[in-house]
Amino acid sequence: GYSIPWRNWEFSTFFSNHHYYQTVFGFYTNYGYWGKSKNAKINAAYLLYRDTNYKAYLDLGLWRRQSQNFIDDTEIHSQKRHLAGWDLGLRQQIFFDNSILNVEFHYKRGTGIWGAETIPTKALSRPKIISANLQYQQNVNVGVINGLISTDWQFQWNKSPLLIQDMMSIGGRYSVRGFSGELTLSGERGWIGRNEIAWKYKPNHQFYSAVDVGRVSGESQKQQKAKVLIGTAIGVRGQFSLLGELNYDLFIGKPLQKPKSFKADKNILGFSFSYQF
Repeated sequence: GYSIPWRNWEFSTFFSNHHYYQTVFGFYTNYGYWGKSKNAKINAAYLLYRDTNYKAYLDLGLWRRQSQNFIDDTEIHSQKRHLAGWDLGLRQQIFFDNSILNVEFHYKRGTGIWGAETIPTKALSRPKIISANLQYQQNVNVGVINGLISTDWQFQWNKSPLLIQDMMSIGGRYSVRGFSGELTLSGERGWIGRNEIAWKYKPNHQFYSAVDVGRVSGESQKQQKAKVLIGTAIGVRGQFSLLGELNYDLFIGKPLQKPKSFKADKNILGFSFSYQF
């Protein structure tokens, strides 16, 4: 992505190609759902207000998504399509002595711009999604120990029928840790709470412990009695400077609560590496 600041504005662009696979927990049987997508977004952010303790931004963006989806080895032709629309958001940052609170609200709407299709139905091709995000970080210093307590809560509500790509999905390192992400729970509505305590054992390196919880609901979840996942993880992460930044994250996780018929490993081991220059 790229961004260009100008006075009280910041203009940005984002492009990505994504391949994904997940086993979806079904009422009668589990099934493999996978696909590939291309995403693009342009955004204009305007600084509404700023002082030493507060910032507020108004976001207006245009987005586009092209995708192909499959169940097991069979392509879902009705989901091979082109979606596009706009996104309106309000972002706020509040600064305290040793903490930061970030609050965001967004309304995402699908339209017919950029040649967006209406297959399989106009309702599914024109999603209406309300979302909110609340993040809080608190620095904690006890003697020589430098710590950080953080909590991140995401919420989603739908005002139209949704395809699975637009639903909230829980179970995995980016939602509810302690689960592999191969099998997930998905719903049109839901929330995720990610809670963490981290200790800096040296500059740019941390030990951390996390407990996450998520819940989904909606039309697609009416037949499911259990809709909640809770998981935990401990790990180490940080970065090295090697002609750029090498970031790493190593962790072990464990499910704490799940539906009885929801298959999950007793323990999982995960890692990720990325390099920026």
